Amino acid sequence: MDRDRDRVGRDSMDESTEEELYSTQLRLHDRETFLLGKIRAAIKRLEAGQADECEECAEPIGYKRLLARPVTTLCFECKTAAEQVEADEPKE
Repeated sequence: MDRDRDRVGRDSMDESTEEELYSTQLRLHDRETFLLGKIRAAIKRLEAGQADECEECAEPIGYKRLLARPVTTLCFECKTAAEQVEADEPKE
């Protein structure tokens, strides 16, 4: 209701800009929420002594990979294979 009231006297360009900003804010919020979940999971793996264990093959995740991406759950080889499978899937 407040958003509609604020729009009085605005042109379509103002409304379009406002909608784009709102959409961007929602996407950022979703991304932050997703990343916080990954951080919480990484902390649990760290507490369990499994932070450097690949969840796919159970082999160690390389130090450099963990340093570059601390929330990773896959070793380089498993991540590469997963990306290849994803790339091979038909696009909708």
